[in-house]
Amino acid sequence: MSYRSFFLLSGLIALAACDDSTNPVEPRAIPAHAALAKGGNGGGGNGGGTIPAPTGRLYFSSDLQSPGNFDIYAVNPDGTGLVRLTTAAGDDFLGRAATTTGRVAFLSDRNAQRAIYTMNPDGSNQQSVYTLANGTLWEIALSADGTRIAFTATISGQTDVWTIGTDGTGLTRVTNDAVAERTPAWAPNGREILYTATVNGVDDIFALSVSRGTVTKLTNGNGAYGGAAYSPDGRDIVFSVARGSSYELYTMRSSGSNQTLVFESVSWNEVSPVYSPDGRYIAYLSYLGVNPPGLRYFALGTTGQTGPVSGGPTIMSVSWGM
Repeated sequence: MSYRSFFLLSGLIALAACDDSTNPVEPRAIPAHAALAKGGNGGGGNGGGTIPAPTGRLYFSSDLQSPGNFDIYAVNPDGTGLVRLTTAAGDDFLGRAATTTGRVAFLSDRNAQRAIYTMNPDGSNQQSVYTLANGTLWEIALSADGTRIAFTATISGQTDVWTIGTDGTGLTRVTNDAVAERTPAWAPNGREILYTATVNGVDDIFALSVSRGTVTKLTNGNGAYGGAAYSPDGRDIVFSVARGSSYELYTMRSSGSNQTLVFESVSWNEVSPVYSPDGRYIAYLSYLGVNPPGLRYFALGTTGQTGPVSGGPTIMSVSWGM
């Protein structure tokens, strides 16, 4: 199975389940988005100037400048400063930025065998970290301090979560069961890893204690999940879930309590959410029906959204670094 096929099947973009292409009108509560070619529209929703403008850099994988070939890009939240960070033959995807060191990890098919790489935020010093000899690498997550990578891999038909140091040492299998784990995400303290799994036909989000090896179920099967991530202080989790006809964004405490709808746009799907480094914003991928996903974000406590990349290219991941 190709990475793109897995991306579709993993729940991050469930087109078949959520196709609403008969309603192409974007919700009125959401302002218009400018494409990168038009310079972006910046801003932070309808916070009325009370919320500081977003900072840091958004990292995403797309075929924006090379149709059919995915690379890692970085852009300012206002749509300026677009940089293509990888240009090697083959797809580069799932660029993940460390929030404290700025190092970026990503997957690449550039050498005919999928491998984990790291690079500097400007795309320099690209280094191979790990290549799976027999099996398939699917998804990765980079710890906040940039020292460890969590990834999912299928070996002998079983998909589990593994960890490895960014220097290529300390390879560890942290789950080992018949259930396929997906969409890993580190807690800021590096002690827990979030993941999604389907158990007995039911989708849920779980938290794994890396040191103890214990697993806590955080949700109770109320929907299909499209990614989750911790807040910078580790107290909250943002997640995407389809509890109706489309994927919407919720937050909950790290214990799984107090699940709260924080953003919805009727018919549109919001998936793969991540917090900004200051915790004030959430970036995510947004799509309608069979349209390619665009990259957007919103300020917590508002109903407006904006984003530097919308329409045209397909965006396959998002990360928010310093």
